[in-house]
Amino acid sequence: MNLSSKPAQLISQSNLCHGFQSQHYLHRYRIVGNLYEFVTESKCRQAKTLLKTNMLLQLYGSRPICEDIGRQMLCYNRRIPISKLKAGIYAVDAETVQEV
Repeated sequence: MNLSSKPAQLISQSNLCHGFQSQHYLHRYRIVGNLYEFVTESKCRQAKTLLKTNMLLQLYGSRPICEDIGRQMLCYNRRIPISKLKAGIYAVDAETVQEV
């Protein structure tokens, strides 16, 4: 068992679920991954590329797409086009991250 968090380990050991997937929701503020206070533009570009890649890879197949639609409907009451998600990611720079 190679789980990164204590809750995940406990859930697995207790047989409470067969599997799970971590989710990153955008709320009122735009947050990009695990970025810290002193972020360079280079690191910010890397994080944005990684985030976009992971988001798109998670949408491979009909089941993940349906899950994504359901998640967006629950969170936002609408479907957000990929172009709008990408635009939000592109809008973040190192200065924005440091302000958060």
